[in-house]
Amino acid sequence: MDILTIFPHHRPMPSTLRILVLASIALAGCKKDAEDDSASDSSNPPTSTAGPETETFGETEPDLSTGSTDPDMTETTGTGSTSGDTTDADTGTTDETTDDTSSEPMCNNGIVEGDEECDDMMVSFDGPCIPGCLENVCGDGHQYIGVEVCDEGEQNGVYGSQCGFDCTEETAEFCGDGVLQEEFEVCEKDDIHEDFNVKCVGCMWANFRIVFVTSVTFDGAMNTDGWGNGSNSGLDRADYHCQKIATDKGFPGTFRAWLSDNNGMDDSSAAARIGGAEMEYRMPNGGLVATSWSALLENGPEDAIEYTEEGEELEQLPARVWSNTSPTGESLGESDCSGWADNTVLKNGSFGLTTKPQWTDAESHYVCSYKFHLYCFQEG
Repeated sequence: MDILTIFPHHRPMPSTLRILVLASIALAGCKKDAEDDSASDSSNPPTSTAGPETETFGETEPDLSTGSTDPDMTETTGTGSTSGDTTDADTGTTDETTDDTSSEPMCNNGIVEGDEECDDMMVSFDGPCIPGCLENVCGDGHQYIGVEVCDEGEQNGVYGSQCGFDCTEETAEFCGDGVLQEEFEVCEKDDIHEDFNVKCVGCMWANFRIVFVTSVTFDGAMNTDGWGNGSNSGLDRADYHCQKIATDKGFPGTFRAWLSDNNGMDDSSAAARIGGAEMEYRMPNGGLVATSWSALLENGPEDAIEYTEEGEELEQLPARVWSNTSPTGESLGESDCSGWADNTVLKNGSFGLTTKPQWTDAESHYVCSYKFHLYCFQEG
């Protein structure tokens, strides 16, 4: 077909351009003929009945309609962690990875978690939440300021602790709390002993020793009506009487008689048996005898020893007291009723008077059948 027939109204083309157009039309016709020939060849069926031709390169493209992918073509991207094993494509080695997105509880982060009892981000030893995120409770040894007055842990409520079981001082039991705990205390701080006029120090009576004159009288053999004497004799029998009287009155310790014989034994003198202590000597309700043992031996008694174990003054004063003992506690070497074992009128015994000047040595003696009193001293 002539080009002028196709474009009848167009201006004539230059010869060169005309040749190019004709060549393009010819090539298009050849291609059409080739397609027609291919369609008529039954040995080469078409690969597709819809859409453009698909070129294949030995791999299958993913099916976009189902979202499935070829496992060989899978690639994982992103920042998230992946659990399981991963294989290095270049080396063929496998690395084991762990997917651990959980974290251990952290005390003081403001979140109660795990075994925590509390977490207020203000953990302290004196607040509601103590280190370890434990609640601050009475008895844990940590004082909760503003709630607990005190907290001494396991010592709460124990005698001597100033903190009670309920973490208050009101229920505490200790020396000086104003309440006498008889299991642990003899007296309460600043109390005055009603019998011996001594102060209470450390919930015990201030150190002192007891002195009294017996309300009972004894003959020169240290006998008295109705009293059993056992196998004792002489000074032992006198000491026995002092101890019996003191024990019956509830006085503590060991008591000896202020009495000496002339036997020359180690225990013949009153001072040797009593021993003495450097503390006060007091009578029951009778005031101060001496501020110490050495003061007694040097100066004699502050007050005449005329109060009995009952705390009562003798009815007849001055009264005679068997003694044969010097102011320094040694034997006078005077008459002693044959070692305080004879109560007949044939023997004599030395005595003192319940007055300050002659309290132990009256410079006289009397027959041993008479009954006189004894001084009794608490052992040092």
